[in-house]
Amino acid sequence: VNCPSQTKPGEYLGRITLKPTGLPETAVTLRVRVRGFSLPLRPRLKTALSFNERDVLAFNRLPALSTEQRRACEAFLLDRKTNPMLLYTPYAWPPLEDVPYMAERGLNAYCLGYVPDNPTAFGDQVYYRWLRDQRDWLARRGLDRDTWIYGYDEPHCRPDFETLKGTIREVYGMVDEAAPGMPRGSTTAIIPDLKDAVNLWIPQTMQVVRQDTLAGQQAGDQVWTYVACTPTHPFANIFVDYPALEHRLLFWQTWQERCTGFLYYATDLWQANYKDMEQRWPDVPWNPRPVADFQFNGDGILLYPGPDATLLSSVRQEVITDGIEDYDYLCLLRDAATELRRLVPGQAALADEAMAATDVPSELSASLTEFTHDPAVLLAQREHVGELLERVREQLPDEAWRRVLVTEPALAPAAPVSPDTVGQMPFSCDFEAEGAMTPWQSRSVEGCEATIGQVEGMGGQSCGISRGVGKGWADWESPYIPVDPGKPCVVRLSVKQGLTSGAARVFLFKYDADRTPLD
Repeated sequence: VNCPSQTKPGEYLGRITLKPTGLPETAVTLRVRVRGFSLPLRPRLKTALSFNERDVLAFNRLPALSTEQRRACEAFLLDRKTNPMLLYTPYAWPPLEDVPYMAERGLNAYCLGYVPDNPTAFGDQVYYRWLRDQRDWLARRGLDRDTWIYGYDEPHCRPDFETLKGTIREVYGMVDEAAPGMPRGSTTAIIPDLKDAVNLWIPQTMQVVRQDTLAGQQAGDQVWTYVACTPTHPFANIFVDYPALEHRLLFWQTWQERCTGFLYYATDLWQANYKDMEQRWPDVPWNPRPVADFQFNGDGILLYPGPDATLLSSVRQEVITDGIEDYDYLCLLRDAATELRRLVPGQAALADEAMAATDVPSELSASLTEFTHDPAVLLAQREHVGELLERVREQLPDEAWRRVLVTEPALAPAAPVSPDTVGQMPFSCDFEAEGAMTPWQSRSVEGCEATIGQVEGMGGQSCGISRGVGKGWADWESPYIPVDPGKPCVVRLSVKQGLTSGAARVFLFKYDADRTPLD
């Protein structure tokens, strides 16, 4: 049941009639209570439930989604309180152009993709420049505070972990130079070896240690949590085989453990339902396992394919949405009780009662492995929190309640907006740049000289805008250069005298007049 935010509080009755073919119809009475407060458009819980457009395309035999189809998928996910995003892509999905559209619909975290696995790949993909430009584009629109980046999926499971730790520190150091302070996430326990490299810790529920979470947050880091094909019982998870109570309880436990986000590795792993198959569901039975040797049904599948590249929800996805809204209830009650205590001294007893209700009772969840198996216990606690929130809302001035609705710590620090020329690259460089050239990164090999500019007339005369002489790949970059689209542009390279071997690589980045990255 979806309730518009302006619906008048009260109790509503409805009737649903089911008319199956060949069977007698059945009527069901629906009773809905609308409370005297609305939840914020932006959920308090940050979510990263990965969605892969590839599976939608493959299942529907499509080369690409139209903008309308893609945005319909985004709206579908945001309606269910989850951010559209893909974990395992070097560049962000959905594309940058969709961020304003999603922000209007409740987006509260935008993943800029998965970092290159090593420093060499980082430079070869000109990733540094891409990352900086994306963040700058968002900063110009006031959308940069919701960005984060992902990398190093479950590094503790890799046999080269001891070596990998140094790589993570180096690459994430490069990320921090390009995007200072931006959350750098990894699905790992909070360990000393990765401190100051990872600042967005995402331990699996079986790795969560509350004192480590609180210590990390005290140091300025953020801590989320996640489940995947593990852990299994006695921990909660979201397999089809597990009770729906557990799917919702996970979000009470996320609150209980002071985590501020939740990650899940896939929501549409449909490959087992289209690979090497001519017929597709619903013409053939649905395979609930994404891979043949996966143990649990529904692992990595929370959504199903609808007609014309649309999405269908699952019971589990709807229960997860309820859990995310439960998390909202607890956040709002905590912040509203704080405001009530500050502004209305005569309601101190109500403020204390409300604050006490933000502690998850042991009858509901004593620990991550000890929790109720009776759905009535969870539903009763939700009602209790809702009733207190309604009472507190009645006592608060409207302005105070509006503050409660927007009391949400930013995910990322504000990014500086670049001036007319590109920002200085922070890496050290052992050559002297000329003109407006900006040093980038230097390697210990010979280099060349470049002149970049607009061709003047057909004679081929170039107007030198910037010039630099360096000793390696990506040694310099020019400022933004306005060009006439009706005229050709030239890049001239002059190889250093005496150079007998090597390669010169030129990367051209295109922007529109508003400096939106184009290509």
